[in-house]
Amino acid sequence: MKNIVDLESLLKNDWTYPEYQIANTISRLQSMEPELLKAFESYLKLGIFPDKPAVFGLTPSAIAEAYSFKPPAVFLTMDWISRDPQKALDALVMEYHKPLPKIFNAKEYQEFIATQKIKST
Repeated sequence: MKNIVDLESLLKNDWTYPEYQIANTISRLQSMEPELLKAFESYLKLGIFPDKPAVFGLTPSAIAEAYSFKPPAVFLTMDWISRDPQKALDALVMEYHKPLPKIFNAKEYQEFIATQKIKST
């Protein structure tokens, strides 16, 4: 990943993050799932949202297209979906008052939920 100073500069100057959010955002970005961290690094180099990784069919490019998020928020949203899908997906629908992107794979999500219910019994 870019060094911390570069990332701080991007967050502050390019993406207009308030000063009080910068350290926490950097920490959360560095703690993302490894595949998402690689995708974020790719975005930083190329300036293009990648089509991988996919979580229930959702990709960084699909999230960026569907929601007016700043680039770090796209990847942090993907990370949230991978870690706590029910809360993250519910929040996207409720907060933004629109359905999930068409690329969302409801069948894959339902299969995941079913496996979680089995594990908890």
